[in-house]
Amino acid sequence: MKNRTAPRTIADDADYQAAVEALSAGDTTAMEQLASDWRSAPEVLFYLSQSPHAGTRVEIAGNPSTPDLVDELLLGDDVCEVRAALGRKIAAKLPELSGPEAASLRDAATAKLLVLARDAEVEVRRALSS
Repeated sequence: MKNRTAPRTIADDADYQAAVEALSAGDTTAMEQLASDWRSAPEVLFYLSQSPHAGTRVEIAGNPSTPDLVDELLLGDDVCEVRAALGRKIAAKLPELSGPEAASLRDAATAKLLVLARDAEVEVRRALSS
């Protein structure tokens, strides 16, 4: 997770439209910054998950604030680094999902990990084991 005392970023802007305009400019640095920021709006993270830039999608996959729906989409990403980042994030969150109140979240996380464990790329499976 990003440091909560991090310098102000575009994700801090109350005006959602300002973030959309920055993304529309195609600035990959701004896109990666938003993708990695835990404060980014879920809609922005969803939009960024469709980026043609693999680095942006890697940041989205590793962001703990990324919505589950986006994680589901990234399970099938063509770039193994994206799937590996997703696997690391999910595996790291799994111990936090204990107790009966987290059963459905734990089941969903386990299902995603099982998909990634069957991945043909060694890098993805290695990410899960570390």
